[in-house]
Amino acid sequence: MALSGACARGRWIGGLLLAATSLAAQAAWPPLSLRGEIGYDLRHETIDRFGSQTDNLGIMRVNGTSYVYEPWLARVEGGFGATFRESDGQGESTNAQIVSGLAKLRLFPMSRFPFEAFFERTDSTVDSTLSGIDFDVTRMGISQRYTAENGTTFHGRYEHQDIRQDIGRLVPGAADQNDSLDILQFGANRSFGAHDVTFDSDLQSLDRTETGDQVDTLFGLLRHGYRPGPRLSADTQLTYNHIGVRQRGTAFDNDLVQLNSFAFWRPESKRPLLVNGTFRVLRFGTQTQLQDSTATSFTGTVGTSYEWTPNLQFTADAGMTHIAPEGATTTVTFQRAGATYTSDDHELWGFQYNWILGGSLENDTDPLGALQTQSVEVGHNVTRAVPFGSSMLTLSSNESTTALADTEGRRVLILLHDAGATWSYQELARSTIARVSVSDSRTFGGGGRLGDERNEFQLLNLQFSVDQRLGRSSSLSGDVTMQAIRQKAGNASTFAFGRQSDGFLPVATLDVTYQSQQVFDVPRLRFRSTVRLISDTYLPLVTEPTDPYARDDMDWENRLEYSIGRIDFRLIGRLSQFRDNGRSLLLFQVRRHFGGL
Repeated sequence: MALSGACARGRWIGGLLLAATSLAAQAAWPPLSLRGEIGYDLRHETIDRFGSQTDNLGIMRVNGTSYVYEPWLARVEGGFGATFRESDGQGESTNAQIVSGLAKLRLFPMSRFPFEAFFERTDSTVDSTLSGIDFDVTRMGISQRYTAENGTTFHGRYEHQDIRQDIGRLVPGAADQNDSLDILQFGANRSFGAHDVTFDSDLQSLDRTETGDQVDTLFGLLRHGYRPGPRLSADTQLTYNHIGVRQRGTAFDNDLVQLNSFAFWRPESKRPLLVNGTFRVLRFGTQTQLQDSTATSFTGTVGTSYEWTPNLQFTADAGMTHIAPEGATTTVTFQRAGATYTSDDHELWGFQYNWILGGSLENDTDPLGALQTQSVEVGHNVTRAVPFGSSMLTLSSNESTTALADTEGRRVLILLHDAGATWSYQELARSTIARVSVSDSRTFGGGGRLGDERNEFQLLNLQFSVDQRLGRSSSLSGDVTMQAIRQKAGNASTFAFGRQSDGFLPVATLDVTYQSQQVFDVPRLRFRSTVRLISDTYLPLVTEPTDPYARDDMDWENRLEYSIGRIDFRLIGRLSQFRDNGRSLLLFQVRRHFGGL
């Protein structure tokens, strides 16, 4: 009996195993999509002040994606990466290994309520007698999105990070630094009719375990847009920023609240009319262990422009700013109205000529009293385009005079002069542009609250650019710019680009690029060479700056790239000179891609 029972149980077990094997053979396992790359980098860099260093890097990255049961139910993703680095420099060597991993789970990814959970870890191990930081970072979190039937969307996300850094190699005797960061985000969006409402928030809390320090930040945004048609639009935005710091027994909190609103209205009328308005409220508060302080400001403006005729335009605007720090208030207002007349273009000896006449009245009030200002502007413009076969010469000149006067005795005269000539040439394989321009601005007079306002500004500019195709797959392009600048305010001399002079200061730039998409007629073999120069001289590479603080910088990069199948090669060579500090770089890279691209 016992033997027969055992035989019966054996037959049952054998039958179950046979059935399971048959089902497993017929089951269709979800496909696994793998992609990634392996590569090698060789980098040699020399810096005049620090010597040279050679780095060898090995790189491997693998990512895989699949799904559970059906793609609409759950999708999974995993990844692994490793970087191995060996560095030699100044007689010391550094070996580093950085390992990272990634895992993601997405539930109902194609629904109105997709969910995602992720985990990622990066770990570094450094063995060095020179310097280095061991670190590991762990990230984990979840996110959820939801779209209602009426189109309203919601999204939320939580992430936690643990960060460890061993800084003992940089600071002997220092302990590990362990940080914990929590991030909570929430947002929503709703569009209905002419309205669009968006809300976003971000809360972050950083804790330093060893010291007990804590930094909390909170950001909130509420935005409302209203666009009932092309003639009216309004945007209002409310933001809140908070930062709280607890560090070594001290604490302080900063709060900033801003309300900004903009509106534009272009009503239907026989003549074009545009009305715009802005409104802003700002409140800033600070809390410390010693004192609390707050400050509030309000700013509002409204303006309009009315085109009475195609030549005559009227403008008017007004505004107010109210500042209320603790213990004091200040209110500033302005009202301004103006008109501008621009004549039709007239033919004058082959030139197109027009003139401009404008004026404005302004009233300003502040704690010092009221101030009225009148201004008048007169100007004219001359242009002419002269064709020469495939080229074009364009001449232009603009001049204007502005006179200002106010009720406190200010009398100012502003003269502006601009002249330029542009020559352009265009054909199938070549385009060239050359331009020379001169600008001069002078201000005379002064008085009133601002005192002496005498100043001068002159700019001479010469620019030449060319783009030449050398064949079906290669081209040469270049741009040269030379400038001379002179600026004086009162009796002060010219000060620009960190330099000071009583005369003109020169600046020149040169940019030349050669590129070929098929070197030696080899498909997918690409080359690019770029030279960039910036010098505080008129002729780079020919003359040297006399000022020890002047620039005479250069950068020359050559890049050769080749792709065959899934293998990419790259060779980069770079020479640069910045502030008398030379630097050279040689980089060789090779990558082998596999899986889906």
